[in-house]
Amino acid sequence: MPTDIEESVTPSESTEPTEITIGEVTSNEPVSGDSILNTIKKLLGIDASYHPFDTDIIIHINTYLGVLNDLGVGVLGFTITGPNETWSEFLSGSAAPVNEARTYVYLRVRMAFDPPTSGIVTNAIEKQIEELGWRLRIKVECSV
Repeated sequence: MPTDIEESVTPSESTEPTEITIGEVTSNEPVSGDSILNTIKKLLGIDASYHPFDTDIIIHINTYLGVLNDLGVGVLGFTITGPNETWSEFLSGSAAPVNEARTYVYLRVRMAFDPPTSGIVTNAIEKQIEELGWRLRIKVECSV
């Protein structure tokens, strides 16, 4: 059955991006979608190929990866410099669930990079951040 998706796959152990073509769009994101920068950009509604705000977003991501370190999550001192660093690398050996860590970093970056104009939305996001931080801390403490 013909398909409009063509895929060039490299070995799964490779950290090199794989080129994926969907219709006329080509992406060099890692196959797993594990890139920290590209995940946060996607959640912010920014295309991975759009780079003007990368420095700002990277600075915020690194700040909140440090906050996760303070909560006992992730590799101590881990920072990103671009799209090549992954959630798997950051959470290596950590008991913290990847989805909660991603959501925590996204919400914190969103509040710093593109805060909502509504006070009600701001309060809701702040409560989510607080709850996720608590849950992450508890999961790490219970695994020790």
